Amino acid sequence: MKRLVIVLMVAASVQAVHAQRILVDHRDVALFDSIPAQYRDAAQNLRMLFMDRSVGGNISDALNCLSVPWSNAPNSCKRYQHRDSAYAVAPSEVYWNGTWDRRRWRYEFWPSGCSEDANCFVNFIEPRIDSFDVVGFQFSYLAVMPGANIIHPIDGFFGTRTDRGTATSYTAFAARHPQKTVIWWTTSLARGIGSPESQAFNTAMRDYARNYNLVLFDVADILSHTPAGAPCFDNRDGVAFLTENYPDDGLDIPAICPQYTTETDGGHLGSISAGGIRVAKAFWVLMARIAGWDGRGGSGVTEVPDKVQLVSPAHGTILASDTARFVWRRSQPQVTWYRIEIADSAGFARPLFADSSRIDTTFTTAQLPRGRELIWRVQARNAKGWGAWSDPRLLTLAPLQLFSAVPITEMGRSTYKNFGGGLYPDGTNQRPSAHETAGRALAHAITPLDSLGRPDPVNGKIGLMSIGMSNTGQEYAVFENVVDTFQMKNPNLVVVSGAQSGQTASIIRDPNADYWRIINEQRLPSRRLTPAQVQVVWLKQANIAPTQVFPVHATMLQDDIEAIVRLLPRKYPNVRLLYLSSRTYGGYATTQLNPEPYAYESGFSVKWLVQKQIDGDTALVYTGTAPRAPWLAWGPYLWADGPNPRSDNGLFYVREDFIQDGTHPSETGRAKVARLLLDFFRTDSTTVPWFLRRNTTAVEQKGASSPILLQIISDAAGGGLSAVMDLPRAGSVLLEQFDVLGIREAVLLDSHLPAGRHTVAISPRPGSAARMFFLRLSTADGVSVTRGMRQ
Repeated sequence: MKRLVIVLMVAASVQAVHAQRILVDHRDVALFDSIPAQYRDAAQNLRMLFMDRSVGGNISDALNCLSVPWSNAPNSCKRYQHRDSAYAVAPSEVYWNGTWDRRRWRYEFWPSGCSEDANCFVNFIEPRIDSFDVVGFQFSYLAVMPGANIIHPIDGFFGTRTDRGTATSYTAFAARHPQKTVIWWTTSLARGIGSPESQAFNTAMRDYARNYNLVLFDVADILSHTPAGAPCFDNRDGVAFLTENYPDDGLDIPAICPQYTTETDGGHLGSISAGGIRVAKAFWVLMARIAGWDGRGGSGVTEVPDKVQLVSPAHGTILASDTARFVWRRSQPQVTWYRIEIADSAGFARPLFADSSRIDTTFTTAQLPRGRELIWRVQARNAKGWGAWSDPRLLTLAPLQLFSAVPITEMGRSTYKNFGGGLYPDGTNQRPSAHETAGRALAHAITPLDSLGRPDPVNGKIGLMSIGMSNTGQEYAVFENVVDTFQMKNPNLVVVSGAQSGQTASIIRDPNADYWRIINEQRLPSRRLTPAQVQVVWLKQANIAPTQVFPVHATMLQDDIEAIVRLLPRKYPNVRLLYLSSRTYGGYATTQLNPEPYAYESGFSVKWLVQKQIDGDTALVYTGTAPRAPWLAWGPYLWADGPNPRSDNGLFYVREDFIQDGTHPSETGRAKVARLLLDFFRTDSTTVPWFLRRNTTAVEQKGASSPILLQIISDAAGGGLSAVMDLPRAGSVLLEQFDVLGIREAVLLDSHLPAGRHTVAISPRPGSAARMFFLRLSTADGVSVTRGMRQ
């Protein structure tokens, strides 16, 4: 208790310096445009130093951006587009007025050997304290990794120990320099650091700041809320982002929003500008508050803005175009922001779109759903607060007239614009006999290789890599997760994604393109592969926004893909097999990124390239000691005629299979492609020899004290299936059934059973046809997994 009293007394001395606490979080970012000139000038004259790791460097760079007029700032300051188009922000998020001079504000990297220890900072700044008016340091997310003791009640930052750099020593430092302003920070956040430790530390920091009237810059709160103010949670939320595709763990722990980073595990702010500019604006609000601004305008504004008056579209408008443009009248007085919401229900409980940072009186979008009645409204904000919402208006986008064509696999002898169909020559979907034989021979020759490319059947690896852009990467990410848990998989097989957003066929045909460096320096090492171990490739490529008529653009794409194909033996000397796919359906596209008919017509690019090799073109020779290309064949044909099921496999696409832009796949769209890929690789005659394990009847848990066995047997008379379990001893038993994507379909048994053999019937799912599934048996002795095909 005595130690606690000491801490409270020290905090009280800080309170005397700052009778009015200052807390800046995501709600204060919008105040940036309301900072009165006299407080901006006063803030820039304060001598300030803050210490941080690399994210602090990003913040410092963003402060530099604001120090010049927006029109003269580097492009790196204005990036609002994103590698994942679902997380692009409005241009207004990276816009600012005027110049904001930060020359007296210094950023310092943590001294060597320090690890977010308050004493490290104090030892650095105290000899220099007379050079600054404002000082502070931020904790990096490296300090709140899972398992960190930063929030431990004794050893943590707010703990009771005084022999290390904690809140106690930081508070004591502030008390020794009452004429200085000491800033407290929450920790920076990352996509992969949504940890209970980070959440607990930041909560404790906020409570501590409120209790003792401290100055707190809540950077964690600023970066864990979208521009519209919605909270963001860690990457284990079941929502795919770039190559991130973790299942939902049921915990919503604050993390950096994907709008502010292009990293799937880290939290750097440098690749796009929205996060850095957002924090820089909030930091100016903080410094203006420290300089004396009350945060309530101070600019003569006494009333919130008038109710916004909408201009167009008129109430009840039905739009035939893809693009909707919204216009409203400028409100008064001194509006700094407008907020627009678009919803499909009058309550606006779950808006389809919300943007609270518009600086003008117009908004244009091509990403609204068609055939549904929508409702929209606008309100304005100034330094005093938000005004009243406008009267809402109704709007409808007419149903989309979908592109329709016959899938190439169903064309037979018919033609499309005078060009024949079929995946292979003569309108057939079957490989010619000689090409099939060659592919099988190559497939049987594939063997696990060590890091230098030498055969190693036991510890070697077979690399299966994807090549393409964002769609390919998003689809392949689901496939990777499936394969990693697929019990029939060859244990030496390693799948790796080489797909990268925006890297078109016309870009990566260049052997010096950065695309290849990223694969070799990042993607392959992340899966512990070397270029010498890549033996199989799945390629699905396109070019952005084609405009040429058919067949010109398809021929151009064919030429680009051929150049890529011919690069592969030079980049990956042991690549032998290459499977190509054309694009999925593009009829729902709301942009010119790659709509129909280009998506459909890309199938001809693949068809013509494969046929060119079959016809013996010497530029695509795949035999001999120095092949110029891998053996080429179709992988799964992914196109279907929109909502009309294909005759061969029932494949179809509905609007919900894509995100708002109608081009990039949603969760269901990605799952469809992943299923097609798995079905292809586990059944094709040229993939089975290396994709599947040689004995797939059962997999027993290694290291179990006594092995358990799980089998699936068929009742020849009745056609039913049963699971047979051999249990070495009595105990709790859990038997689960999963589909090929690892999604649990049923719990077949959850009970206590005696030792011995037990049989459980496997009930078919309603309407199920022949399909693959697997069972998992869990007991105290281990886990056994087996697979089966329902007949």
